[in-house]
Amino acid sequence: MPDTAEMIAVMEAYERGEPIEGRGAVSRQWAVVRNPTWNWAVNVYRVQPKPELIPDTINWDHVADWVQCIARDGNEIGFGYEEEPMKFPSGWAPRGRYVSLGALASYQRGTVPWDQSLIRRPTKC
Repeated sequence: MPDTAEMIAVMEAYERGEPIEGRGAVSRQWAVVRNPTWNWAVNVYRVQPKPELIPDTINWDHVADWVQCIARDGNEIGFGYEEEPMKFPSGWAPRGRYVSLGALASYQRGTVPWDQSLIRRPTKC
């Protein structure tokens, strides 16, 4: 059971709007708790850990030479773009040709938010 300072820190995080996770005292499975009861004798609570932000990746050798950027749209689907797309509130707007990356085995979706997913093709020296 956490000490009083740890319990207060979790409850203050909840008051700030941070997501809270809970589990039974003997359970290993954490779940988001929307309205915690703060029954510390039976449950354990924590601030939900922030996910590690990992960018999308692709093997550029598997992509047509005209594709200069990749990005995940607001619907979480990856695309390759001929020119850097314009960002809008719900996704990217292409300027020129674009192609879905869904069929490429080397395309790996990351964990960064879609609006931070734009990656430019590396330049060759």
